[in-house]
Amino acid sequence: MEVVFCGFDGEEGPLRLSAGRSRGMKDGAGLITRLAAVCVGLCCLTVYVLTLCPSVPSGDGAEFVTAACTLSVAHPSGYPLHTLLGKLFTFIPFGSIAWRVNLLSAVADAGAAVLVFLGVVRLTRNVWPGLFSAGLFAFSPLIWRYAVIAEVFPLNNFFVALLFYLAIRYEQERGRAIAYAGALAVGLGLSNHHALLFYGVPLCLWILWIGRKELWNLRSILILTGLFGLGFLPYLHLLVAGSHERLASWGDTGNIAGFVHHFLRKDFGTLKLGNPELGQESQLVSGLTLYAKNVPVELLYIGPLLAIVGLLAGLRKGGRTGFVAFSALAFCFYMVVFHYLANLPIQQEFYQDIHSRFWQQANLPVCIWAGLGVAWMLAFVERRPASLGVVCRVLVVAMATLQVALNYRREDQSRNVLFRDFGRAVLGPLPKDALLITRGDLWVNTVRYLQLCENVRPDVCLLDVEFLKTDWMKSRAARHYPGIVLPGRAYRPDEMHPGGEYYSLLNLIEANASRVKVFVNRLRKPSELRWPGKFDAVPVGLVFQVVPVGQPSDAEENLAMNVRVFEGYRPDFSVVHIRPGSWEGLVRDAYCNALDARAGHVMNYAKGRGNDPILLKLAAEITEELLRTDPTPSPTQYKNLGIAYFMLKGSDPSAAEKMIRVWTRYLEIAPFDDPEIPAIRRELSRQGK
Repeated sequence: MEVVFCGFDGEEGPLRLSAGRSRGMKDGAGLITRLAAVCVGLCCLTVYVLTLCPSVPSGDGAEFVTAACTLSVAHPSGYPLHTLLGKLFTFIPFGSIAWRVNLLSAVADAGAAVLVFLGVVRLTRNVWPGLFSAGLFAFSPLIWRYAVIAEVFPLNNFFVALLFYLAIRYEQERGRAIAYAGALAVGLGLSNHHALLFYGVPLCLWILWIGRKELWNLRSILILTGLFGLGFLPYLHLLVAGSHERLASWGDTGNIAGFVHHFLRKDFGTLKLGNPELGQESQLVSGLTLYAKNVPVELLYIGPLLAIVGLLAGLRKGGRTGFVAFSALAFCFYMVVFHYLANLPIQQEFYQDIHSRFWQQANLPVCIWAGLGVAWMLAFVERRPASLGVVCRVLVVAMATLQVALNYRREDQSRNVLFRDFGRAVLGPLPKDALLITRGDLWVNTVRYLQLCENVRPDVCLLDVEFLKTDWMKSRAARHYPGIVLPGRAYRPDEMHPGGEYYSLLNLIEANASRVKVFVNRLRKPSELRWPGKFDAVPVGLVFQVVPVGQPSDAEENLAMNVRVFEGYRPDFSVVHIRPGSWEGLVRDAYCNALDARAGHVMNYAKGRGNDPILLKLAAEITEELLRTDPTPSPTQYKNLGIAYFMLKGSDPSAAEKMIRVWTRYLEIAPFDDPEIPAIRRELSRQGK
């Protein structure tokens, strides 16, 4: 049976959607369709490879690369399928380890685009809507952004696209093999990411309902169940890797209890997106509102409009197909359930960026519906002059191409080595066998990748405070860092006043300061770097060395090292588009924080040496670099730079003019209650300003 795809004027158009059994490939999936599918895949893959990140990527991407490289266990739920496939990609004989695993994402999203194309062609019997949907999907900013770095979402997109494609085929053909393939795909997809559940559940229920004549028997149910379970076999990797206690592995997955704990994501809260420490409840309304604002930008504004047209045309009486109704219900189920469970504070740009990754799954069916909208449009113009149909086809290709043109520069990661260079700058100045204590995925994931995958400074002992909070990290550290002492069962922040079996950062430092040189990053807040009467934090490159109060330090060597770091590490942030809340923005923030701390340290050292002009000039240069780099510099930085130039007036003829420029800007943005403003105004008046 075939259902005619109608126009809104009530007239029947020539485009038909197959709603029942179909023989062969009458729906357009012939030789031309296959060739077009190959072209779609190659085109998408080529663009992705041209813009692929060449080194260690941002955020979780660095962890996923390390997990694939070392066959360790990633953060809950483990993502074993991505790890195992990533390991296969590490055997590619060229490119960095990170580039090879990044390539997995490109292949997965290119495959998803092909499946979107094939699904739309099967629905519409027309390659043009398929080309539009594939291009709209593949080159939308969110999809492209994660197609060029190591992430689990591109592989998730592939499985979502595969499930939709199999659903379309099953509705048309009712083949048991298609249903069996769907069961295996759901299991495998869940071995990559649990979010597939929100599409897998509606899919399974729908297939079982429409296929009840073929599938509601003991043999079919057993096969479906067995294939679904077979898809979970990659999770055996968690048990195997957990038994080896690899340094980069999360959790204690070598036993059943630890495996279940990790699989259910109990560290984050089962079926929750973020850490319970974030203290957020459901983001249903605000999340849906943000998505509604974002999707037009993602899909060229016309995409959602065409999707609405396609949905209405597919659902109207006489034009209904089960798939269109199913996909709409599955979309609603995903959006409501996901946003109800999501608990990140999306009012903050950083967490909003993390949250938005899950919109990729939502955008995929929207792109399919947009293809149906294009099909309706083409069916409508078929009754008009032939030239109009040609124009519409040209516009379809042009719109897909426009996605590439608009987003290429923003999503091009081909020169992005910010994270690699950042990690090297962190490790470079540290002495042999130093202990580095960090907090934050940017620090631990980037540094660990360099140590374990590129063999950069493996002598440095890296401990992250989030790992130290767990019960399993004590034995892990004892195995890999036998010279380091963890003075208790687990770490707790200083403000929690740990005692007994728990230890604070101060306890950790005291237990190791006599054994090794200890370094920390900025952690969470400045107060964590203050231990009055016990230790001082001295800036060393991008981190701080923890030095006992009263212990003589080699100030000259420390200064020389900071000069070397300043001259050797000046990241070029222009190589990549830095979005608000992006990981690249965190690198820039860390660099600016280090410049600020380094400038203050050099300034104080200069004052201690009688206002040494060479040191004052160095402090001014560092602060000028800070002001050039920081998009939102603080008034204090302008004020301090003006002080440096004020002190340089006697030795540098150009210092007075620079002081006037900087302090004039300071007065424009200074807090009204700064008691030093009158003195600054008097000095500017003496300079004739």
